Order: sequence, then structure tokens, then C-alpha cells
Amino acid sequence: MHSSSINSRSQRSSSNSYITNTPENTPPNAEVKIKIEQPQEHDLRLKVPALNISVVRQQFAQEFTQHPPRLIRQNGLKAIRATYERAFTRAIKSVRREMGEGEIQISNRLIRYAEAQVQGGNDNDYELSRDIDCLIGLMQAAAAEHPGNNPDAEQQRRLALIDLFSKVLRNEFSSDAARWGANIFIVGLRTGLIVALCTFMRDAIDFEVHRALALHGQDSSLYAAGMLAIAIAPTLNLMGGVLSGLLGTANAASATTRVILGLANLGLILACYQMGALDELGEALPSFVCYGAARDVLNFFFPLGDNLTSLPTRGIFASGSIYAFLQWLGGMTMGIAAPLSGAHGFPRAVGNETVSWERIVNAKLNISDSAIHGLLNGFVLEVGDDLVMPAIVRKLEQNEYRSKSELNVEDEIAHKEYITELIDFAKQLLQQPAEIRQKLIDEKNIELYKREWRRMTNLPKDLLDPAHKQYLVDIENQLRPHFLKELWDRTPAEFTATEMKYLWELENELGVYKKTRELERMEANSKNFNAAQLQALKDLQEEVADERRELLNLQLRKKSNLDYAPEDRLRHLRYEFDNQDHLDLAILPMSLLGAKSDSKIPSFSTYDADIRRVCRKHYHLKKKDILPIVEELYVHEFVRVHLPFSTLTPVEREVRASILKKTPAILPVKLLSTLEAEVEEKRRKDAEGLRIRLGVVDIDSAAALINRAGRTVLLTNAARQSVFASLLAAIVVLAEMLEDRDQDRHWALDLFPAALIFVLYACLYLMHMEGASPGRPVDRPGAQGGLPPIREDEPEVVEEVITPRDNGPHTFGENGDDRKFSVAESDAEISSDPQDIALDRILPSPHINLMMEPEPDDESAPEPTHVRPDSK
Repeated sequence: MHSSSINSRSQRSSSNSYITNTPENTPPNAEVKIKIEQPQEHDLRLKVPALNISVVRQQFAQEFTQHPPRLIRQNGLKAIRATYERAFTRAIKSVRREMGEGEIQISNRLIRYAEAQVQGGNDNDYELSRDIDCLIGLMQAAAAEHPGNNPDAEQQRRLALIDLFSKVLRNEFSSDAARWGANIFIVGLRTGLIVALCTFMRDAIDFEVHRALALHGQDSSLYAAGMLAIAIAPTLNLMGGVLSGLLGTANAASATTRVILGLANLGLILACYQMGALDELGEALPSFVCYGAARDVLNFFFPLGDNLTSLPTRGIFASGSIYAFLQWLGGMTMGIAAPLSGAHGFPRAVGNETVSWERIVNAKLNISDSAIHGLLNGFVLEVGDDLVMPAIVRKLEQNEYRSKSELNVEDEIAHKEYITELIDFAKQLLQQPAEIRQKLIDEKNIELYKREWRRMTNLPKDLLDPAHKQYLVDIENQLRPHFLKELWDRTPAEFTATEMKYLWELENELGVYKKTRELERMEANSKNFNAAQLQALKDLQEEVADERRELLNLQLRKKSNLDYAPEDRLRHLRYEFDNQDHLDLAILPMSLLGAKSDSKIPSFSTYDADIRRVCRKHYHLKKKDILPIVEELYVHEFVRVHLPFSTLTPVEREVRASILKKTPAILPVKLLSTLEAEVEEKRRKDAEGLRIRLGVVDIDSAAALINRAGRTVLLTNAARQSVFASLLAAIVVLAEMLEDRDQDRHWALDLFPAALIFVLYACLYLMHMEGASPGRPVDRPGAQGGLPPIREDEPEVVEEVITPRDNGPHTFGENGDDRKFSVAESDAEISSDPQDIALDRILPSPHINLMMEPEPDDESAPEPTHVRPDSK
């Protein structure tokens, strides 16, 4: 029988192990032992005797000797199984009584494995058994979370369903597909249902008004209702305009829109009066007045919220054109799909016939057509408008946002990459000997300069503001010696005429020009010279030869003291003919670009030793506490000093202030790591597509509730009633004008309202610009912009701007960076050192002043290698 090896180990609390070994390819007559490792003398575990399988084999042999014929019969396997059950299993169970829980689990696996082998199984059965055990554990865990159909499980499922439904209504999805799915569901649920119900109500009121007119004629009540419906739109518009003027919320857009709607409304009412069609207008308006009032009331209690921040005019006119087209197309569709909706289903006379009294009395609203009319108007036209309009506006906002913040986003992406990289580099630098740190820092600094130069040169030139242009110039000035060094080290030293001219200019700018070096360069490239260049080479050879003779003469005269040798000339000639390049390759840390010349930075070769020395002044600090302090201070200071373009963008400062306000005790390095991740998340949210949520009116404050209700009545409902009144009055006037022209009447009554809707649609939205301000959410009919913030307490909003900094990229002078600091940053000390403004230094707490200088009487303490400008 073939067996496989199983090596299992289970650790007990005393760190001992129970090991079961079954050798591979064990022959049938081999002795297989289940060994229990004997504990050491210091082990407190009970000593369990080894179980020898030979004892089991002897018992089996006795059974086989006593009853050999039984194995020939078919029940021989039963004898083997019985022997196994009586001896082997009993022996293992006796041993398990003295085992721990972990050893029992291992023995269970061994028993299952042995059973699989005895009963004709294979290794796959054992592996499958382990998989089944794992699956059972997972299923038990899942059952523990939702344990069946008991009341607790049902309550959990109900709560999970409620949470899912709430998440959909709040639209908390991150993917575009899920977000748009939630947008459609929310708008369909809110706008579709409300408009469908209000449209059905409008049809019912219109039907009842026409039946009352047919039964009783134009009585006083119907006349009064019609006149009231005509007067309500101008009245609300006038009251809202006066109140907005008194409160100071009116602006040019809202005031102009109110005037246009008011004059258009009054003019069309007067036109109806002159044509004798005022009664017809009074018959048609009451249903629309009720429709508008009911819709705005329901929208007030269940408003939509979105992430719009503006209402651009081009977006309004673009969505208005789409809405007008859909109204024209929808009007024809509903005329075919629901021809008997509302008053259209009222019995009418055909030809010379008259409608009988009984038909009028027994007339009923056509429920099916009115329902179809309401569903089409609500779930197609108005839902489409509540999705199309904000989608267009949000797209325009996204384009403007990306264009406005492109340069800052580039800086933030670079900051994220550099911060992560510099943190890792600084931690690795701490592990290196102090002697080689400066060399590693210089190499890293040059690498950062070159990467930043490539990044800045790859950006469009028209995108760079003056600060970034100056930053690029500073980088190029620092890299000029390195560019020159790379050209000098070129192999082979072949240059074009343009490159040779650039080399001559660069060497003169850096003060390292030598005629001898230029002569070597020209001689190496003379094979491609023309006649003029060859003549210049010949002249240069003569000049170099003359200066060499002059140098030898001056050196000889000075050595012989024959005559006075001018030191300046001698020094210049020696410089010309020595073998040194005299090129200064040292460059500043990137945070010092544009900073004052006396700005001081720590020596990172010994900065950790300085921190340890100061920490030892605090006797309550243990050695294990000093190590993380050293790493924290060293890493943060290194990142602060070497971070390219370390001036934080407005969004970075806003997020940084938010983090500090949320977690004041956050460590500086952790703050840097968290900062860029949250900046990226904020940028993603600011630049994401349309997100709509369903809200409920806030009734926490009575004053806010009254203010919101007044705005709904005197702004939204006033605009909606004015639009309906103007539209119906224009249709009535046009119908009267085309009364005798039946051929043109049909097309005119279809196309003219669509064109008028386009104009009135823009007025409806532009009136909601009233009270608009940078810090206030943008309102539109039935919805309010500005989703609730992610954090409970948001810092002051800093407007995204790209501003020039006249005093250099890292300084803030009187005429420097006008990017605002958030209020939350006022808690941090601002150093007078320019580079401290980009990334603030770590400010020690009052009770642990890690930057404290050594006491004067401590002669054993080494002198500090740097002086912090902000040290106390």
C-alpha cells in the first residue's frame, strides 16, 4: 500500500510541538511509527509514550493466524476494518486524551488520512477533506452573521436592505456606472413620480373646469378662479422682486429675468384682453397654477442635491434647446398616445350636433389616457431635463476645473511621487554610515533636479505662470555645470558648430573657459571644418603657443628673480595650462531655490546625532523612545529641505488644514503621507461627473425653514407660474390670430410653443441666480447644488487660483504669493525662513523641546552642526 508523507506541526502555548512523520514510499513490511517528540528537561508538557504501529500489526497478525480462511471470502475486508476500529482507533484515542487542542486537530487529520488509505482512497481525498473543512468554516462564519430565518436574521436582512437603499438615495458610489445608475434611479423616483402625479392632477382639474363650464356656464366662482389664476404670477413675481431688493439678494441676472418675465406676462395678458380671449386664458390657467404649486411643494419637502457649483449661461441655453425639442416631440407623441387625456376627453359637439345634458353629466375623466400623459410627461420629459441640464453644466464645470487647476494638479502629482520617494530615501539614509551620506544626498539631489527640469520643460510654455518660469530658470542655473560636465565627458568628443558655440558661451558664463580646452575640441573636430573655421583653428593654435612661451618665460624669471613677474598674469596663464576643470558641481537643495543666501539647513550627515544628543537632555525619555523621535525628525526635515517646488497648492493647504483639525496629534511624516492621498481623493471628487442625491427638507431651524419656504414660493414658484402664464397667454393670442387660417394653425401651434419654451426655460433658470455667491450652493428649480461635505467640519474653502509669485517660487513677500492660507494653519508657527513656509518645520511641544540647545556647562556635548533659524 502506497503512503505519502505528512508533516504537521501545531504550536501550543508553551511553544512545544507534536509531530507526526510518515515516510514516503514506505514498504508494506516497514515499521511506521507515530512519534511524539520528547520534551526537553525544562519543558512542562506531560510525557506521552510513543505509540508503535507494530503493536497494531501484531494484533492484526494474530487475527489473521486464527482465521486465515476469512480473508479468502469477500468479508475479509470487514475483518481488516474491524481490527482497525478495535485496535488502531482505540490506541489513538487513548493517546489523544493527554493531548492539547492543537494536537487533537492534527490527529483528526491523521485519522482521516488513514481512513482514506484503508478504505481505498488516495491523497486527493485528503486534500479534498481539508478543502471541505475550510469551506465549512467559511459557511459557519457566514451563518453566524446571518443565522437563518430567526427574527435576528430577518432584522439584519432588513437593516442591510435599508442601508443599501439609503446608499442609493445618497448616491455614495464611486464608479461612473453605479453613480449614473443612482442618478437615474433618484431622478426617476423623485421627479418622475411627482411630475406624473401632478400632471394627472392637472388633467383632472382641467376636465372638471370644462365640465363645470358646460353645466353652469361662466359663473362667478369660475370667473373669480380664472382671474385669480391670471393675477397670481405677476403678484408673486413683484413680491419676490421687492423682497430680494430689500434683502440685497438681487443681482443683474435675476433682476433682468424678473423684469422680462413680468413685462412679457403683463403684455400677453393685455393682448388677450384686447382680443377678447381673457376668458379662455382664465379657463386654462387654474389647472397649471395648481400643477405648479403642487410640484413645488413636493419638491420643497424632497429636494434633489447635486454637485453643481455654477449655472453657466451657455449650459442653460444648451439644455434649454434640448428641452424645447423634447417638448415639441413629446407633445406630438402624447397627442397620439393619449388623445383623450384631461379636457381632451370631454364630450364635444361634432358638426351641427349638440352635446346632450346627460352626456355632460355622466362624462368622466379618461383615466388611462391621463395616466399615460402623466407618465410620459414625468418619466420622459421632466426626468430627462433633470438629468440633461445638470449633466451639461457639470461637463462644462469639469472642463473649466481641469483648465484652471492643470498646473496645480501637476505640482500635486509631483509632490505625491517625491514625498513617498524622499521618505523612503531618508529612512534608508539613516541606516548608512555618516561618511557616505553626503555623497548619496548629492547624487539624489542631482537626480531630483534633472527630473524636475524634464517635467517643467515638458509642460506647455503658456501654462507656466511667472513663479514656475522663475523656478525653471533657477533649476537651469543650478544644472548648467552638470550639463557642461556631461558635454566635456562625451565620448567621442564630436560636436557640431552649434554645439561648439554653445560650449564656448556656457564656459564663459561659468567662468571656466580655457583656450587650451577649446583648442583640443577644435582639433578633434577639424575634419569637418570649412576654410574660415580652419583659419580660426590656426589662429587659436598660435595664441596658445604664444601664451605657453609667455608662461615659461614668466616662471623662469620669477624663479631666477631677474625681474618682477605680474602675479595676475602668471595666475591666469597657470590656470590656462593646468589639468583641472575648475567646475563647481555643488547645487543647493531644491527648497532653497529663490531663498535668501543666508538660509541654513542641517547637515544630514550628522543630523541624527544632533537629535540624539538633544534627546538625552530629556532624562524621562528611554532609548526605545528616542529612536522613533530621531527617525521622525530626520525624515520630515529631509523631505522638507529636498522636496521640489515645495510651496503647497491651495488644495494641499486646505486638505492639510482639514487633517490637522481632524487629527491634531498626527505625526509629521504621517501627515505628509496622508496629505497627498487625501489631496488626490479631493481632486477626484472635485473633478468627478454629475452626482445627484435625494434629500429631505431640513427642519432643524425654524428660521432656515421659513427662509427656504419663502425662497421656494417667491422665487421658484413665481418663476414657474410666470412661465406657464406667459406660455398659455401666447398660445391663446396665437390661436386667436390664426383662427381663420386652419392650414397654418396646426403647425404654428406646434412650433411656436417650442420656440417660446426655449426662451422661457432660460428665464426660469437664470432667475435662480438670485443670491448666488461663491460660498453659497447653486439653486435650480426643485434642486440645490452642493453635496454635503465628507468631513463634519470643513476648513475655509480656498479658491483654486494660479497666481504669480514675484519674489521667487518659495518666498512670500509683500507682493508675493497671494494664495490664501486656511484659518486652521494659524495654529502653526510660521518661520521667517522662506523654505519654512512651504512645509512647516516640526514644532516641539512645550513639555518636550527637542530643539533645545545644550547647556553651557555641558562640555562633553559636541558643538551643533547647524543653527535652526526658528529655534528658541
